[in-house]
Amino acid sequence: MARARPGSRRASSYRRPLILTVQAEPTARRAHRDRIGQVPLWRSAPRACAPYEREVGYWIGREHWGRGVATAALAAFVAEVTERPLFAHVVNSNAGSIRVLEKCGFRRTGDPTVAADGVVELLYRLDGTG
Repeated sequence: MARARPGSRRASSYRRPLILTVQAEPTARRAHRDRIGQVPLWRSAPRACAPYEREVGYWIGREHWGRGVATAALAAFVAEVTERPLFAHVVNSNAGSIRVLEKCGFRRTGDPTVAADGVVELLYRLDGTG
């Protein structure tokens, strides 16, 4: 059974990412090999076209998809990081990640954006206390 464990915690300025490491029942000797994902938070430079500052992302190893690991990790992370709002970008075709964000209280905001490579991204926002 996978569980979310706090990783390296940085100063509240988020000049460096705050990271929650997702591990599969680690042992003291093998903790680094048991990592199955991460949830980082970073501070974006405010821009006129993107006034948000705190962005969250996550990755989970493919072999752990569909087991609720990403939802549990992100839920634990947003419970730990209480500053709001938080933002997340997701590719519009990534239904699994959209479900994870929505289960954790994020709501879609703004219009889709198209990157130079043609990928369409959606912006999600979490307000309140999560």
